[in-house]
Amino acid sequence: MARHLASCGRILRENNALAGLRQTEIREKVQAFFKAQLDQYLDWLDRRGLSKNALEDVRCEMLDHESYLDMEMESDQYLPVKPFLRTSGLTAQDWQASQPMMKRELRKGRRDLLRAVLEAAERLEHYSYGDPGHRSCRSCARSASLIALVRGGR
Repeated sequence: MARHLASCGRILRENNALAGLRQTEIREKVQAFFKAQLDQYLDWLDRRGLSKNALEDVRCEMLDHESYLDMEMESDQYLPVKPFLRTSGLTAQDWQASQPMMKRELRKGRRDLLRAVLEAAERLEHYSYGDPGHRSCRSCARSASLIALVRGGR
């Protein structure tokens, strides 16, 4: 039995395809996949915005991913497995050989994509006027004059 296990170990070491993908490879592919999706979501958000219902759905799905990760559940719910495999050039065998790490990384990627979409949507709900570092000196001087005028009543 020991010889059999040793030969299995040698085969796995010699054939990286059987051992599954390394975590760095998985993370690179997951990041590239969701970065492309984020660009699409942000373009959609810029052109059309998101309804309150859509934002709530995004929040709920993000929390579901967080719950699945916390409980270490092996569910495929909400995971875009087929599009991910197709886009990344991976096969179903790659997917199976890299479990459970592949599923966990895909879930983290989706969760963080949704978090970035929510942050972008929330930034569109407010205006910020407090960063004078991006103004030119001329506009700063005008702003200072305006503030003095408003405060002094002149």
